[in-house]
This record gives sequence, C-alpha cells and structure tokens, in this order.
Amino acid sequence: MSISQEFKEIKKQILSVAEEIKKENVITKNEYEDLQKILEKEKITLAVVGQMKFGKSTFINAFIFGKPFLPSADTPMTASLTTIEYGENKEFIAETFSEEEWKRLKDLLQEYEKRGREDYAKSLKESIEKGEMLLKNINILGKKINVSSLDEIKEYVGVDGKFVSVTKMLTIKYPAEVLKESNFVDTPGFNDPILERERRALEFIKNADVVLVFLFGSRPFDSNDREVLTTKLSEVGIGKALIVLNKIDEVFAENPDKPPDEVLSELKNYVKENLHEAVDTQVTSEKIKDILKNAEIVPVSGLWALLGKMSEDDIRNDEYLEYYYENGIEDFDFINSKEDFLKYSNFNELEEKILKIVKNEKVNVIVNNIKSKIVGLIIEKQEKATQEMINLKRKLEYLNETEEQIKENLAKLNNFINNDYPNIFAKPDLKESFYNLIYTEINKIRELIHEKQKHVEEQIEILSNNDSFDNRKIVKEEVESIIYGALIDIK
Repeated sequence: MSISQEFKEIKKQILSVAEEIKKENVITKNEYEDLQKILEKEKITLAVVGQMKFGKSTFINAFIFGKPFLPSADTPMTASLTTIEYGENKEFIAETFSEEEWKRLKDLLQEYEKRGREDYAKSLKESIEKGEMLLKNINILGKKINVSSLDEIKEYVGVDGKFVSVTKMLTIKYPAEVLKESNFVDTPGFNDPILERERRALEFIKNADVVLVFLFGSRPFDSNDREVLTTKLSEVGIGKALIVLNKIDEVFAENPDKPPDEVLSELKNYVKENLHEAVDTQVTSEKIKDILKNAEIVPVSGLWALLGKMSEDDIRNDEYLEYYYENGIEDFDFINSKEDFLKYSNFNELEEKILKIVKNEKVNVIVNNIKSKIVGLIIEKQEKATQEMINLKRKLEYLNETEEQIKENLAKLNNFINNDYPNIFAKPDLKESFYNLIYTEINKIRELIHEKQKHVEEQIEILSNNDSFDNRKIVKEEVESIIYGALIDIK
C-alpha cells in the first residue's frame, strides 16, 4: 500500500470518529464539513536549508523529479523561496509582493536603519531601489504569473533576474506521488550575500513541519554550519530536523584507501560529536537541544543518486552529467554501473527516512489538528453559554440599579410636592406646564420598564429552554420579581 493510500485510510478513520461526534450534537453538520475540508488540505511541509552550493537543488531533482529539473548551483535560482507541490500538470507560478507587503518591506528598511542594522539595511535597500525603478514602468505587485519555461522563471527568481526584487516566491506544481501528502520548499542559501533573502527564509522555516539541513560532507560543521544549526534555527524554532551530509562522492575521493562503509561511519560520528558539543555549549532552548541531538544524520550523494535514477541516454545528452558519470566509473573501484551509483549514493536510506517522517508526522499533524479543532469547537460553545449567563447577570444588575434610581426619583418628587408644589399653584400659567412635564416623564419611565421587562423575559424564556441551565426557574422568578416590583413602585 502506498503512503498516499495509507493516509486515505487514516483520514477515513478520523472522519468516522467525527461522524460519531456529530451524532452526539457536539459538532454541527457545517462544522463536520469543515473538518472534512481540513483533512483534504492537510500536508506536511519540508524545508530544505543550508549554505549555497551544498547540493539542495540536486537533491530535489533526484528525490522528486528523478532528472535535472531545477538548475544546479552553477546557475543559481534560489533568490526567492521555491515551493514544490502536487499538481496534475506541470506548472510554474511566480508570485510578487502585494502592495501592503512591499510597503512593509520599506517600513522594515527604516527600522533597520534606525536600529543601526547596516548589514540587513544595505541588502534590503539595494533590493527595494531596484524594485522601485522597475515599478515606475510596470505595476507588477500583487500578481500571480504563470510562467511557461524555466528560462523565463530565471527572470523572477534568478540571482540577476529582472523581476527578482519584487518576487516573493515561486510555486512549481508537479505530478509526483510524494507531493500528494507533502510540500517541499527550497530556501535561499544561508551564506547568501543578500541578507534579506536569508531573513525571508528564516521566517518561512517557522511554519515548516520538518527541516532538512544540508551540510557539505567534505568539510562538515564549519563555522557557518554551526551558526545555522545552533543560532539561526534556534531563533525561529523547528519541529523536527534531519541532517543531510551531501556530496559524499567527494569524501570517497579524499579517502581512496578506505571502504565506503568505514568512510560513512567515521563521517557520521564526527558530525554527531561536533553537533552535540555545539548544542550543549551554544543552544539555550531545551526543546531545540532535544530536536538537534535526536536528529538523524544521513550521508548521501545527490549527484550519484541522480545518475543512478536517470537513463543512460539522458545522461549522455547532458554534458555535465556525462562527465561525472564517466569519471565515477573510472575513479572508483566499486562503481561499475549505473546501479552502483544509486547504491553507493546512500540515497535509499535518505528516501526511507524522509518518507517515514512524512508518514509519521502526517498522522500527528492530522490527529492534532482535528483534535484541536474539535476541542476548540467545544470550548467555543462553552464560552458562548457562559457569556449568555454573564449578559443575563448584567441585565439583572441593571434592573436593580434602575429600581433604586426610580425610588430615588420618587423620593425627590414627593419632596417636591410637599415643599415646592404649593408655590406652583400661586402661578396658574406654570401649573399646566408642570403637569405635562410630570406625566411625560412618568410615561417615559413606564415605557422604559415595559421595554426592559419584555426583553429580559424573552432572554429568560430562551435560557429556560436550555437544559444546560439547571437554575433557570430560580433565575426567572427572581427577574420577574424585580420587574413587577419596579412597576408597582412607579404606579
């Protein structure tokens, strides 16, 4: 059974539970339908991160496409985030910043300058200035542009592309089985000289479920790698990590007298020891410490995996790949065929671990999301009922205050009649005006009380029909007593 089919079975089971909850009137029909939509949209997001030219695009080519689909590091195309998701047909969609997002970038520049962050301010200022020059001639903000080819895409996400300064991200849709349950995101390199791109990548990583951290197998865990793992990823927080030591073909070349298994074992132990030492001394968050210490370390060769997955005819048609194919067979005793490239790339282990993460994390995401949704619905209903009781209590307090105010006004009126009223009759022209004023105010008070009485009675009747309120009769009698007492007093 494929991963996609297994997830369908899991979704079916969760919907069965939701159906039972609906029957118990815990959730409504519309809320149940909302849960169905959530299940259909649920996907795991895997972010591919690391320094520039560490083989991230080659890995994606081997893992998702099985051929050189994305350009390699020789023609960098990671000036913006690239999201790869499932689609029945192949599509390229370039998305530009909206007017509001472009304004926020300019506000951010001012903030950097105010705080003296010259490193970020310089790169962002250059990008904004290029964008403003472009926008003088064409309003391209807030657009989703269908691009016909990879060559045209370079204008939007290539390092020197015409529209790169205003491009937020590129979305590639492709009919690969693994993309049915997961999205992949290729991020700009962490050693990108334009620091604003790095900042955007870190913001996106916050929302990723799994982070694949690429290190250069030939010189793993240099100072930049340490900063990525112990500082930058710690700042944004991550849910799960997998550390990929790429380009092990170069490590094999540096250790020709050692068997491949021994080279990989030594490499993994070296990285593990340095990672644990760096985490213990440089990471303060216990959660991030735990994630990084438990992160699996997998050495691979994305290039060899690609050569092992492609047909020989396709390899011969690519001058770059043909060179590495022939050199690999000539330089390594254990490489004699296309199949050997795939075997010694160790890519199968990486694929298995990624698919396992996707599968396990997918279940957790679905279950936790639905659980949170159902609990949220229940809490929402409880809060609504509680708020209704609070509102009723406030109305009771208001009526109590109104009763006291009426008594106070009646006392003033009695005082007026006993002391000042005789003087009114000494002036016949004021007598009629006085009576009119008194009757007008009394009628207003009666209307007010009648209106409040009617409104509260309606609310009481609604709450009285709600079985969740056991003291409804007591509440009703108490409010009615206050209302009728007030009416008697005013009479």
